[in-house]
Amino acid sequence: MLVLACAVSSACGDDGGEHGSGIQIPVEWAQARRVKSHQVHVGKRKIECSKCHELDRGALGRAPQERCAECHEGEAEIVHAASKAKEAHGPQAGASCLDCHSFTVEASQDPKSTPAAWECQRCHAEHPIDDAPAVVVHRSQACRSCHQPHAKPPVEQTSCPTCHSGVNATHATEGKAPERVCTTCHVSQHALGKAANLQCPKCHAEQKPIVPATATFAGGHETCTGCHRPHDFRPESVVSCRSCHEDRPVLGGGRIPQHAACNSCHRPHDVRADPSGACIACHGAGKTDHPKAKGKASPCTSCHDPHPGNAVAARPRACSSCHSEAPGDKGFHAKGVACTSCHVPHRFALDKASTTTCARCHTQQVALTLQSDGHRKCGDCHAGLPHKPSAVKTCGSCHEKPAAQVNRGHSDCQRCHEPHSTKVQKRCDGCHSQEHQTAPAGHKACASCHEAHTGETKPGGCGRCHAEQQKAPHSKVDGGCAKCHRPHGPGGTAKPPACSSCHQQGSLKGLHLDARHRDCLKCHTGHGDQRPERAACGACHTNLQKHHPEAERCSGCHLFKGG
Repeated sequence: MLVLACAVSSACGDDGGEHGSGIQIPVEWAQARRVKSHQVHVGKRKIECSKCHELDRGALGRAPQERCAECHEGEAEIVHAASKAKEAHGPQAGASCLDCHSFTVEASQDPKSTPAAWECQRCHAEHPIDDAPAVVVHRSQACRSCHQPHAKPPVEQTSCPTCHSGVNATHATEGKAPERVCTTCHVSQHALGKAANLQCPKCHAEQKPIVPATATFAGGHETCTGCHRPHDFRPESVVSCRSCHEDRPVLGGGRIPQHAACNSCHRPHDVRADPSGACIACHGAGKTDHPKAKGKASPCTSCHDPHPGNAVAARPRACSSCHSEAPGDKGFHAKGVACTSCHVPHRFALDKASTTTCARCHTQQVALTLQSDGHRKCGDCHAGLPHKPSAVKTCGSCHEKPAAQVNRGHSDCQRCHEPHSTKVQKRCDGCHSQEHQTAPAGHKACASCHEAHTGETKPGGCGRCHAEQQKAPHSKVDGGCAKCHRPHGPGGTAKPPACSSCHQQGSLKGLHLDARHRDCLKCHTGHGDQRPERAACGACHTNLQKHHPEAERCSGCHLFKGG
């Protein structure tokens, strides 16, 4: 302290100069003289106060930066923080020596703890108030080992492997010096290592492999180094998905290796992308026509949960979980019929025009429909197929004309017809047994005479089969054939009546009056026409067979119609 007093006396005493007999020293000098920089300049180097300070009218003034350069010529150019000064104070401003070399004391400071020039963290703290990078990673290293504030370049970069000899980087090494490899990712040597993660998307947005921005996301794959090991980006070194997703079950993962490998379905750099194409890539033959369910990534995952919670959930989802119109997977069709009885997995669409699906259960019925061209589509008769079959449509909905003509007893078509083949399955005698039993030979086939639906006699009547008899005189008898014949019981004449029931003996003429000619059927047929005369007459008059052989008819002379 004695040395300081002498120095002050020498420098600031009464020297009879233009400033008078003495210099007024500010009261702050009592604190400032204890600062390390003053002790070096005044106490150790014996530098006069006026060498640095301006003396203004007997008072100790400021110490302009130009005074520093008079002694420290080599350090006159200050590179450090020069740009910051211009930003803060304009283009003419520069950094000051006093920004780093402190000669004064703040009100709250202890002079002995006033920071020295290389105590950089008084500005570059872990949480700086400006945008200067925090010194975090290399905190143990002296700033002067890299930075030279009075030299160009201001930073003498030490090769990273000098300290980090154990790091063998494999990423982005092509044609680069070791320190350039490191700074590819570690742009700021002051920031934490995790800050290098910010460089990954910047490079791989343009350089192969191109990685989409969706590769990282909050709450999941937040950084690239979550999967890739820093300094070793080889594919075989990538962290296994199971290291994080160990509790994530997969469909058939225990027995299907491809399902156990996450990358079989998920793209590693876009895990949240739609994996709908992944199933078809392996299961191409199982391509489905089932539409994608709401909220599902693909038609496949609409039924198959790729990440089931338990063994039961590993089965395909129940159809009724989406198709809720039915209470369960056996609630459609005839109830008790499983959906898969009709719908083949992966081929769900049904061709309603085809009977193939119906034939799986209704084999016999479908086979019968092949016998009828009009009945080959099940849906034409069975409404509501395939899920809600309702009552069978009436036959009359297609067969309008027969339905309008049919008599009351024949209105139920299925009493006679097998519905699928349409063939008659019940004969007429099933209902009309008495008529069938009483019908004469040749009249047993009812449809030979009757229209099947109306029951009416077919046009043409008996003449359709008995054409010759219809030409005989008795065809004109009132009542027709039924006058003498009945086709079947229960009504009508059981057998033809005698000729005398119509042809009274007293009304006949000529030789009819002869008692020997009273058996009508000897000369006439049953239908009233005459038999060939010579043959008929000769049957009785055998002795006259050679009588007038040239005559064709006996009645030419032997009259039956005359008196």
